[in-house]
Amino acid sequence: MPQYRETDVAFENARAEDAEALAALRVAAMRESLERIGRFDPVRARERFLGGFAPEHTRHIVVAGERVGFVVVKPIEDGVLLDHLYIAPAFQRRGIGAVVLAGVFAQADAQAKPLRVGALRGSDSNRFYQRHGFELVETSEWDNYYARACRDSAAVSLEPQLASHADEMFEVLCDPAVYEHENEPPQSLEWLRQRFARLESRRSPDGREQWLNWVIRLPSSELIGYVQATVHADGRAAIAYVLGSRYWGRGLARQAVEAMISELERSHEVRTLSAVLKRSNTRSLRLLERLDFAPASASLYKPLEVEPDELLMVRDLRAR
Repeated sequence: MPQYRETDVAFENARAEDAEALAALRVAAMRESLERIGRFDPVRARERFLGGFAPEHTRHIVVAGERVGFVVVKPIEDGVLLDHLYIAPAFQRRGIGAVVLAGVFAQADAQAKPLRVGALRGSDSNRFYQRHGFELVETSEWDNYYARACRDSAAVSLEPQLASHADEMFEVLCDPAVYEHENEPPQSLEWLRQRFARLESRRSPDGREQWLNWVIRLPSSELIGYVQATVHADGRAAIAYVLGSRYWGRGLARQAVEAMISELERSHEVRTLSAVLKRSNTRSLRLLERLDFAPASASLYKPLEVEPDELLMVRDLRAR
């Protein structure tokens, strides 16, 4: 099943006469989730949508000339509301929602406003929104409500790792807390410079793998850690990440890893991701779970040489 990218997706402004067609699409898109919790009522769903329909805030989602969904974004007193985002069932899990959401993020960030969204409890949309950075802020009997802070000045940036980064990174990588679960700090500054210099080739010694490394920089200019990926020719990538402990608990690791994943998918045609961590490293496990990684099948442990005290987490980028 083909996956769609930003260049495949277009938008058209909705008009008042589109209301019935949009209501029908919404019912079709919601049906599975509503039936799962015993609340499928197409008449009620249609009436609720038509009662709040605002064509001036609504856009059709178009792929290859076909309308495959719609999105509604409205201004509210304390930010921006993603009121509706629905994709026709035949086009779900093909990357369209992620493309649309990236545009909504850009719109909210350009206005320097937080973004809010609601999701029916028990629906797959909850995982989708959480995977893309929304945080649960409120729950009602039937719905969950999420918020995403504006990502203007708070966003991290990634820079291809160079030997010239070693001096600043040496202090970050000498943080003892980083090595609570595995590995050791660099032996010396010169050792780190040489290692970074070797990695500038971006290739394994035999040339079969891409060894991609990026340092993580804050808007205030300091380096705070790195992310890395070993990319195979068949679209697999194994990822890893390290941040200095003073930067933990601020959402920076998630931003950095999300940025790396976007780059891997966009520029290196990566389709599946894996990460190995110590079972004792619950902080890293929580991060991977928020990024929609899941435990791998036991059959993969031996081929990938995963140790008994380690966990293998995987994510299929096509499954969305």
